[in-house]
Amino acid sequence: MNASIRFFLFLFCVCTTMTAAAFIPRASYIAKKVVDQHSKAPLQIEKTAHFRVGSQSLSLRESWIIDGEQSLKVTVRSAHQVIFQALFHNDNRYEAGKDTTNWPSDFFEHHLVQRSPRKWLDTLVKEGYLNKSALEVRPIKDIKTYQWIGDSSVRLSRVQGTIAFAFGIKEATAGIGNEAKAGIWIDQMDYTWLRLMTSAGSDIRFGKALQGPKSSAYPNEIQISWEGKSAQLQTHNIEALKSVGKNFDPDTLSKARWDLVPESPAKELALAFYSRFR
Repeated sequence: MNASIRFFLFLFCVCTTMTAAAFIPRASYIAKKVVDQHSKAPLQIEKTAHFRVGSQSLSLRESWIIDGEQSLKVTVRSAHQVIFQALFHNDNRYEAGKDTTNWPSDFFEHHLVQRSPRKWLDTLVKEGYLNKSALEVRPIKDIKTYQWIGDSSVRLSRVQGTIAFAFGIKEATAGIGNEAKAGIWIDQMDYTWLRLMTSAGSDIRFGKALQGPKSSAYPNEIQISWEGKSAQLQTHNIEALKSVGKNFDPDTLSKARWDLVPESPAKELALAFYSRFR
């Protein structure tokens, strides 16, 4: 039997297995399918952040400059006034007038703009979403003796009625008697984002993907819940940039001016959000 025939027999066996039982690809395959939908060009993404406490509400405009998963800058405006800026560059977080720190543990924006499947897998292992074994390369040396071995931290799950591939070292739920664990849920059909739960227990839900320029896809809506609080992000526009200029120079950041926002319970909620997620 020649190599071509053996190869097609191998494919037939795999396809037969997929129809007989749910087939779960490895994390590396899922990562590639997700990252293929992310832009490789610099982007500017415009969003509105909505905060509501009772009858009090506050909406703030977010403008993101992004050049990959290691270069992100957010500018927040109330009306036309800049009230907050933060830069996330090479694992460091910069804010004018404050010491440089590591990224917040609840920061999630970098996952949505990954450019390299391998680098993203490294990040997922580092942040506790995948076991280290997910990084292993398992070449097919002999079709006759080959056995499919999946990743122990990848499973099938369901998010609001949608079947998903779920990343998580343990079941990523926060039910009674269970400590919240980090988890990521990706739509099984189109490999778009459905949900992300951070190691600190913050629950982030994603709406449908908004298609932008340069083959970019980004959630049109993001719902965030943490410690009995919630916020909503709405994406308005995705625009490709020719250059990022000096946007990633920490010296160009403006100091926070939260004093320009009238006092209210909604403002306190916004402050809690930006200190935790930005």
